[in-house]
Amino acid sequence: MQSLSGNENLKQIQYKYIHLMEQINQFKEGLDKDYSEDSFPIDCSLFFLKFKELDMEKIIKNYNENCNPEWKITEYGKDIDDRTITFPYKIIYDLTKNLTDKISEIILEIMNEVKDVSSILYVGGFSNSNYAIDLIKNKVNNKNPEIIHFLPPYPEKAILRGAIYYALSPERIKSRKAKYTLGMNGYMDWDEEKYGKKGKKIFDEDAQKYVCENTFYTFISKNEDLPYSKKVTRPFTLRKDKQDGTFGGQLIVYKSNNQKISYIDEEGVEEIGKMFITVENGNYKDKSFWATIELGGTFLNVIASHEESKTKCYMTFENIGN
Repeated sequence: MQSLSGNENLKQIQYKYIHLMEQINQFKEGLDKDYSEDSFPIDCSLFFLKFKELDMEKIIKNYNENCNPEWKITEYGKDIDDRTITFPYKIIYDLTKNLTDKISEIILEIMNEVKDVSSILYVGGFSNSNYAIDLIKNKVNNKNPEIIHFLPPYPEKAILRGAIYYALSPERIKSRKAKYTLGMNGYMDWDEEKYGKKGKKIFDEDAQKYVCENTFYTFISKNEDLPYSKKVTRPFTLRKDKQDGTFGGQLIVYKSNNQKISYIDEEGVEEIGKMFITVENGNYKDKSFWATIELGGTFLNVIASHEESKTKCYMTFENIGN
């Protein structure tokens, strides 16, 4: 028997994974409360390919002994030519119900925070399931019976089409709601009355004054309207790097689910990245700059410009993955 090379094995795993996800999506999108079938076979050869020593009989026996009686698996491939496992529909229906309940709770939470919601538009692959949509509708209508529900043709393609339309003509979206509160560390002038309890007082040698090190300077607050052209401009000063004589600046960007933030070390505040600018010593006599943060699009764009000469400077952004 010829063995597979590393690349060939990886390609097979990728193919099997895509095939598995297609089967799950096919079942998910075909959910109907009036189903007649009792089970659904899924090709699980991915697991056999990835974990060659699997004892499927032992695994399923252990699973059946510990699972919901209605979730028991009775049919599965027992030889190398049959790697299917037949799952009871009850498993998927129960899991779907748990998922739609959570989705409904999130929708209701958003409706409590956002005013004047009159309708809900369903998009994405899950919207092809009448069963899933009905579960969400019923839960939402129990508390908001006046809500209108819209299901566009081909809802699974709506997100992709919307992304393409937005890229070609971003002004189509007049505004959107900010998902998080965004801001940066402020280094505000020290005010004992304002910052005395929670602020961190340090002496800024470059500015020769005391500042509050942990203040949060807000760009945009959660749920605030974000027009397409929304921009925030923030002044900052480059600091001298005493090792090589260059000047550099760093802006740390933070996010939070809370609407009002005073300090970067509050609970729930997370760092999402750093913006850097460096210029050679002597290029600018005045080290004061402005950073313009564009918030209205789908990306966080930043342009820095020298305050005195109005020269634009290139900034790099280091995303930490949040």
